[in-house]
Amino acid sequence: MPEVTLSYLGGITNHGLKDNDRNLFIRIPGENSALLVDRDAELDTLTKLVHHGLYPPVIEAYSKGELAGYKIEHFIEGETLQFDTFHLHQTLVLPTLKELHNSSIQFVNEFNIFTRLNGMIATLRFNEINSISYLNTGRLSSIPLECLEHYIDELQDKMARLFPYEIALSPCHNDITPTNFIKLKHPIHHRFYQMIDWEYAGMNDKMYDVAMLAAMLGFTYEQQAGFVLSYFDSIDEELYAEEIKRVRFYVPLVKLYYGLWAALQVAMCNESSSIDELRSGWGPQSITVFLEQYHSSSYQELLCSSIIPGLPK
Repeated sequence: MPEVTLSYLGGITNHGLKDNDRNLFIRIPGENSALLVDRDAELDTLTKLVHHGLYPPVIEAYSKGELAGYKIEHFIEGETLQFDTFHLHQTLVLPTLKELHNSSIQFVNEFNIFTRLNGMIATLRFNEINSISYLNTGRLSSIPLECLEHYIDELQDKMARLFPYEIALSPCHNDITPTNFIKLKHPIHHRFYQMIDWEYAGMNDKMYDVAMLAAMLGFTYEQQAGFVLSYFDSIDEELYAEEIKRVRFYVPLVKLYYGLWAALQVAMCNESSSIDELRSGWGPQSITVFLEQYHSSSYQELLCSSIIPGLPK
């Protein structure tokens, strides 16, 4: 058997390798990743994306048995976008996201942020973890999961009051960060950017994807509105007032989601080299930002801005 030269590309939930000789990408699932990823749904997602021309053909992928989570595909040549330079690509990248949202794909999973948050808290409790870290005046402290549950319950109730109408569900990525975009060396189906890492894809409010990017890029309250308008290629803030409101509502929840996600990675003894950063850096920072954003005057004003006169706040 000929020797194969592999390069480790990194990863947290999963680990990526490049077969340099055959120019292949090999994904190996992380330990206990099945607690976070529905592999059957992921395989269905990839199949539908390929069918709609939104992802290059996959060579092999497994959702069951000993190989569940393993995937082999052609290596996507290009430049992974970075947080600090994303703005240089923004106007070209957002149409790629809109192409997904406007497609006719029906993912089998529905991504509900509150269901996900409560599920992660339940998993942490199952692992006998009852509090997680955050930064209090620059020093690590802990906040009980029970306290976070109160925030989640309140925000779920507030969402029903703030948006008392049916929000259309679209095919969404639900884990969209700058590093999940690749500027392609060779265009695929006339596309110059490719989204990757589809483990959490599902039907959702498309403004959640927009909010996720806004949250990960650290956009201010004002910048969030501009980002929504950029997504819609518009300058009419009044026309997209509800979409802006939903994005602003979701942004702190995104930070809470990633704070809990980081705590789960630590709890599952993830073998990633990034685990120390998740434990004492990025994870606690995400919870801290959630608390700061939740208690900000602008967010509290949004939570009290019921659109139905006389509705209890």
